[in-house]
Amino acid sequence: MGFVRGRVVMVTGASSGVGLETSKELARRGAQVVMAARNRERGEKALEEVRRAARSAGSPEPYLLLADLTDPTATAFLMERVRSRYRRLHVLINNAGGYFARRATTPDGFEHTYALNVVAPIRLTLGLLGRLKKSRPSRVINVVSQAHAAGVPDLDDLQMKRRKYRGFLQYARSKTALILWTRAIAGELGGTGITVNAVHPGWIKTAMGSSNPPTAAAAVFRFATALFARPQIVGSRGPAYLADDEQLQETTGEYFFVTHQRAPAAHARDQELANRMLELARSYDLFAQKK
Repeated sequence: MGFVRGRVVMVTGASSGVGLETSKELARRGAQVVMAARNRERGEKALEEVRRAARSAGSPEPYLLLADLTDPTATAFLMERVRSRYRRLHVLINNAGGYFARRATTPDGFEHTYALNVVAPIRLTLGLLGRLKKSRPSRVINVVSQAHAAGVPDLDDLQMKRRKYRGFLQYARSKTALILWTRAIAGELGGTGITVNAVHPGWIKTAMGSSNPPTAAAAVFRFATALFARPQIVGSRGPAYLADDEQLQETTGEYFFVTHQRAPAAHARDQELANRMLELARSYDLFAQKK
């Protein structure tokens, strides 16, 4: 029997792609799946798929929560709903992410890629830390990308304001930033019964980047994805493994390539950068004043 059976698991970006497939797989394994999605129509359609998977396995009914994770007000409301509905949260899978070919900003002034790929998972983890502590042993899984190898972060220009915006570079840098924070927060939480790990699920055929304007870079990204990426169902293997494998209870601060523990790129192992990310992340906590 795996770790998730009978436990509460929250998956962000659960309306499609890796998030949806991971939600279905964990429902099949007996988890009570809480799905977070931005779009109601897509979210409700995904909920039906996860519900069928849960019922076929005799698992608890899944539940859908709606929020745009780049909006701090919506994110805070989402976390309040989780806390009011669930006394326990055993696994948080920060899967939601995106690649944006052109620069845009969020309601609180963050560059959009950085906001979704870095600020959102940090906010959710810190905001739900109380539930994770009450549920120990518990796990946080941050979905990242091997693309981080191409992105050495400039921690003095994380919003890419000082240089010409390049969508893929910002995507790669954001994934490096999340790996750095994963390593740092895992160290800070060491010995608490909460593990934090990062996983690259593989290059998967998802809708990421499909809403980008028809730039040359966006066209190349879509073409390469269609040609080389693997089916969506394959994308659940890594996140489901980290969520459910009993032997990983003491493993924390690590990077996984699907189900294999590996060392990330050298710049994603830089302890000074990790420490700086940890300090920066404290300012993203929406509930810091309440603690």
